[in-house]
Amino acid sequence: MCYVTCLDGCARRNGVEGVVNARKKDMAKRNEEQLAKMVKDLRGKLGLTQEQFAAKLGVTFSTVNRWENGRGKPSPLAMRRIEELMGHTKGAE
Repeated sequence: MCYVTCLDGCARRNGVEGVVNARKKDMAKRNEEQLAKMVKDLRGKLGLTQEQFAAKLGVTFSTVNRWENGRGKPSPLAMRRIEELMGHTKGAE
């Protein structure tokens, strides 16, 4: 069996599992990018600054900034609030 050493020093089997893990990481990255775009688009539709959007959600400006730049994702509570705001924008369209 062939092993590949990761940059962090771990060893993982090279083969099907490596391909599956790479695809999972790729899908996760795309989901994070879509989430970042969705948050930014919603904030834009609401006509809010990051600070104003953060206040509506009960988080900090830097948290919203991280979401929009793909360096973090909303907590389950924040996601519920975002979904509520999305519902409000759909009714206004």
